[in-house]
Amino acid sequence: MKQEIFPVGTPVLATKNVGLVQDGQPGIITSVIEQRFFFFWKRPIYLCTFFGNVKVAMMANEISDFDHGHSMEELEFDQHESLSVAEQMRRIRPLKG
Repeated sequence: MKQEIFPVGTPVLATKNVGLVQDGQPGIITSVIEQRFFFFWKRPIYLCTFFGNVKVAMMANEISDFDHGHSMEELEFDQHESLSVAEQMRRIRPLKG
């Protein structure tokens, strides 16, 4: 079974809590790295920028492609500096559907 590799620029949602990234947080893939296991098996590692300018390396099972409608500039810019990322996430949570 060959795993689909998402291209750079794909809008994604986190499907798990990983570090500072919460489940459902929107992001964009900024780079893809192939990690080798054994001699023949490789899997992609995605470098992503998530809402609140959080940059994290994610595995394929930790993200899903979803057109959340946010640009890279919106994800990097803290819209409300007085609010925490968690409070800002509550405002955009309905995007997950």
